[in-house]
Amino acid sequence: MQDLLGCVLFLGFCFLLIYIGEKISTKICALWMMLLFLSVMIFCAWWIANSVNLPQSDAKSVYDIAYRAKNHDLLPVAPTGSYMSLWPFQSGLVLFFEMILRLIPNAGEMTIQWFYLPFMALSLISGYMVVKKSFSSVRTSLLWCILMSLCFPYFFHINNMYGEIPSIALSLFTLWMLLEYSAKPSWLKLLSAGLGLAAAVAIRKNTLIFVIACVLVWLAVFVKEKRIHILLLLSVLISAAVSGIILPQKFYEYRARNIMGKGVPAVAYIAMGLQWDEGRSPGGWNGYHQSLVYMGGTCFCILAAVHWRKKKSCGNSGSGAESLEKLVLLVTFIGGFLFSIMWEACPRYNLPYFIMLIPYAADGFADISRYLDAYIGSRKHNNIAGNHSAGRKRW
Repeated sequence: MQDLLGCVLFLGFCFLLIYIGEKISTKICALWMMLLFLSVMIFCAWWIANSVNLPQSDAKSVYDIAYRAKNHDLLPVAPTGSYMSLWPFQSGLVLFFEMILRLIPNAGEMTIQWFYLPFMALSLISGYMVVKKSFSSVRTSLLWCILMSLCFPYFFHINNMYGEIPSIALSLFTLWMLLEYSAKPSWLKLLSAGLGLAAAVAIRKNTLIFVIACVLVWLAVFVKEKRIHILLLLSVLISAAVSGIILPQKFYEYRARNIMGKGVPAVAYIAMGLQWDEGRSPGGWNGYHQSLVYMGGTCFCILAAVHWRKKKSCGNSGSGAESLEKLVLLVTFIGGFLFSIMWEACPRYNLPYFIMLIPYAADGFADISRYLDAYIGSRKHNNIAGNHSAGRKRW
């Protein structure tokens, strides 16, 4: 009952802000969004300064290797018996940490956490621009800002020295540039998208799910509209993804004059994702995938129903390409769901997919508010018509 009451109060608060936002000028509305952005950045800075969270587990191993590489100690780059031989895909994150350590004198663990702050800013700006380009609705943009400003698990994660924050930011930036390029082709936009995607894949290899979603969506756009510049976009996407995987590893192998191992076999991750063991903690691989199946399947059915309901209205409000392009994040979520039900699962692995669902949640709330507006408007119209009819009868 308390949860239901909280949801109703939250919806009422959102609709009040929507009403205020649509009554004021665009400039004041943009200022209000900027205040939300600044409040998030202030909170993240406060959290980094006061949490004093030092890296552990994989993050600690990656940081130590980057610190040794900065000092020209490349012994961890070995075909057997080293961290990099088991997990060579961490080369991109090691390179990212080493660049920060070399760029800033006397840098340490906390320096890297502070370096995540501009990536948080990039994710907010890029996310807003993606929503603005995809839905073309002030109401949806306002609701996205509200929902995003309340996504505290994302903000608390900023002091976690792993690759989620940079990869989410770079993925959203890539999508923003791709949407801009699709609307008005430009070499600068395409180059920015390629560089952002290569960096995102290098930092977190799971970003390949986002790459596959982009390729599928824009391939469908090409089949539907036969625009030649889409082929160039697809080639840049594939080239950037391959570069993000290969180049960091080859870079360290060249410096070390050695090679890395092939890593843990993929079947081992599938085994971890599918095995059941009551003795293990939640969130690892003790049946967590089953909960993910229920959650993901339910969300997919709801989103599929909403998309089917809005199919005609989307076709009327924009071109077929625009209707397809707004589905990139949804296809990424579905891909992440399918990947996670049989792979090693952990809560932080699923963080990007929750961020990618927020635009659709905002658009859904916007639809609810439009239905309410239409309902209230029709009731007022019927009351006015009824009063006029009653007046004529009395006359």
